[in-house]
Amino acid sequence: MQETAPEKKYVGELFQLFVERGMELTMEQVAERLHVTKKTLYNHFESKRAMADSVISHFVAGLERKIAVSFRPDDDAIMRLLKAGRIVPREIARLKFAFLNGILGHYKEFFTFSDPSWFYYRMVRDNLLLGMKNGLYRKDADMGALLLSHTAVLDYMYDRDNIARYYNHTRRYFAEFVKVYLFSVVNDDNRKLLSSYLEKV
Repeated sequence: MQETAPEKKYVGELFQLFVERGMELTMEQVAERLHVTKKTLYNHFESKRAMADSVISHFVAGLERKIAVSFRPDDDAIMRLLKAGRIVPREIARLKFAFLNGILGHYKEFFTFSDPSWFYYRMVRDNLLLGMKNGLYRKDADMGALLLSHTAVLDYMYDRDNIARYYNHTRRYFAEFVKVYLFSVVNDDNRKLLSSYLEKV
């Protein structure tokens, strides 16, 4: 849902509230903690689902900005994906477990790595195209298969049935998986370059 100006007034507060208290709050509890009436909330958000949409859009927009500002003009595709692979799990790890578990339990469609419209899928696709164009990645790579295999594994990690197992180690698992993915796409001529980057990160 596209945020209107009044919704932006509340979305930052909603994000902090849901992160701290989880997604199980009722509309009455949300209104009380924001010091507004329930009617005011419904004037800006047609449902709790619309709130969740705005809150997750707020989080993802912030995450995309942090990734974008981390890139230097001379960063190649490998370095860009390594940087993103550090930032994404770090930012997700800042979400408290109750909030993340609530999102995954009730609003999973807002947090699906394998959804082609989701920012991470698009970022990996664009990175793959950039790496192939610049001669870093294999020209014979099956883009669809690579994107599906990479994002589906992350969907598995961030599934409600599995998140408790990975939550405290998500950065390590995510970084390891990005490394494995890069070794599958980088061509033979650039394996040493990838290895040199991995020694620095």
